[in-house]
Amino acid sequence: MQRNHPSAELDSALQAGVKRVQISRQLDTAWSYSDGWLYVGPEAYGDILLVQYLISRSHLHGGRTIEGRLTLQELMTRLKRIGYFEAKGLRYSDLYQTLEESVDKLVASGPTAVYYAVDRSDYMKQLRTVYDKKREK
Repeated sequence: MQRNHPSAELDSALQAGVKRVQISRQLDTAWSYSDGWLYVGPEAYGDILLVQYLISRSHLHGGRTIEGRLTLQELMTRLKRIGYFEAKGLRYSDLYQTLEESVDKLVASGPTAVYYAVDRSDYMKQLRTVYDKKREK
């Protein structure tokens, strides 16, 4: 949200604490905050789900999203149901092709700095062996 819709109001809402993120089709803007609830439009909600899915794929055991662990098929079904692909101008076809196009649109919509989700599984294995060796001593 901060990347695509930066504002001082969003910063203050995040500092106040967000208890729940809820999709809302009745918003005139991309988001609205009320009593700990962050209401977001379908396009912004789809962006959030997509980013959370990508981050969860970098975790060793799959991670979690807002809705719980999602498979690629579940993610694409949810994005299709909320109208994300139409809002982004994408044609839903092959799952992997659609995922790549969605990520391309997401990266293109933000500032020039690109954020990467890095697979650190090898690093985590090495770190675990160091801690295991420490415990053995």
